[in-house]
Amino acid sequence: MEKLLSYPLSVVYYFCFGLCLVIFHPIQWICINVFGYQAHKKSVDYPKGRHVIFGYLQIGEIHELNTDADYNALPDFTQYHSHANKHFIENDGKARSNNCIYIASEKLSFNNDLPGGGTFNYNETRVLTKKGRNKSMWELPDFFKNLNITYHKNESFINDYFQSAAKGQEFVIQEDPKLSEWVKEVIEG
Repeated sequence: MEKLLSYPLSVVYYFCFGLCLVIFHPIQWICINVFGYQAHKKSVDYPKGRHVIFGYLQIGEIHELNTDADYNALPDFTQYHSHANKHFIENDGKARSNNCIYIASEKLSFNNDLPGGGTFNYNETRVLTKKGRNKSMWELPDFFKNLNITYHKNESFINDYFQSAAKGQEFVIQEDPKLSEWVKEVIEG
């Protein structure tokens, strides 16, 4: 039954995806080429959106990639990964020092019923953005104020919110027992 439903649902999905491309790509192209960067930025930022935790990954393997990397040693499913592309690895003729591909562990160390990586269904408890604020203004538990977070300083905590850095799509946070409990709650739902 699942397979039977997957075919018509795939058609609907690709139609919706194509429709989004047909609508939003020309808008962005016109903005950048006619009105410049600021207009393009506004077209991309609208609607305001929210930062939401969409998934998790507990590291099982790390493949460090530099100009001397053995691409044949990489798992097959990484062959089209942008970080495994030689053009990405060589930045202006120099090797990137921190280019890695992380592979999930088989199971979570604290819950063997869950895989080492996965995605979540939407849930309000996984929304980071503080209600009524810009998407980069997060509402985090107070214990985060005492933790080191990459690309951030203590000044990132402003009054009643955390100002997330625009750099990066993931941040590394100092290990902490309270953080571990919070992560377990987020993952286990």
